[in-house]
Amino acid sequence: MIKKWSVRMTNKTINYLVDIISMIFFTAINVNGMLLLIIYHVKRNLPDYIFWGFNKPEWILIHKILSVAVTVSIIWHILLHFKWIKDVTVNMRFLKSDFNNKSTFYLFAVFCFSAITGIVSWCFNNRLIGYNYELRHSLMEFHDKISIILVILFCIHFIKKIKWLFNATKDFISLKN
Repeated sequence: MIKKWSVRMTNKTINYLVDIISMIFFTAINVNGMLLLIIYHVKRNLPDYIFWGFNKPEWILIHKILSVAVTVSIIWHILLHFKWIKDVTVNMRFLKSDFNNKSTFYLFAVFCFSAITGIVSWCFNNRLIGYNYELRHSLMEFHDKISIILVILFCIHFIKKIKWLFNATKDFISLKN
């Protein structure tokens, strides 16, 4: 007999689920991006080189799909925390020395730069807009470098929030029983 369960969708539960989804997508895109960077950029392998069953164009397609998924989940995450973001930015609290969430604000700012450079570089690979190799290459190089900083900031953010994540997971599991 299959046991049915339901979860009361409180703000905390929604926040938890969005955080988990965002973390999964963010981790997947970071692994994918690092593979692209190491296998095809650093090692200078040809685009038709097969790694784990995929060539470079297929890895890039996966990266693009993941980038849409992670952007949607991060926007959802940001909307859930919009009051905090508004308070921090309007009052310029992130510039004050006693502000203890600077890494979170920097994560938000670097994510925006990474997303913008990634999306804009797609635009210059489109026949309708025009192909500009130099600009696209420069944007992709900047995107690669800033994304490394993004991974570091994400790790800091994750470490700072791990206690909340464990407690929220425990609470979420107890809701099902």
